[in-house]
Amino acid sequence: VALDFVVDTAANVNTINAKLAATDLKLPQVGVQGPGISTGGALGGGATYLLGDCELNDVPKEDRVLFLSGLTASALPVASPSGAGLLG
Repeated sequence: VALDFVVDTAANVNTINAKLAATDLKLPQVGVQGPGISTGGALGGGATYLLGDCELNDVPKEDRVLFLSGLTASALPVASPSGAGLLG
């Protein structure tokens, strides 16, 4: 499955859209991210899901290599202004 994420170098939690993770992709829940503070103020917590191993989709299929393994992302109230979520 190809997913578009926004890379946010100031973020310290990877996020994903809750409906996409739980309902559409049926990803396994591996934990919970507690509430915290974001640039917009208080932010509620949410379930953390295992995305697994990742490759860069823009690289030709025959040239792809493992980019990240064991990637997780939390379904927070505001996952991303665009795309499937944020990578921080």
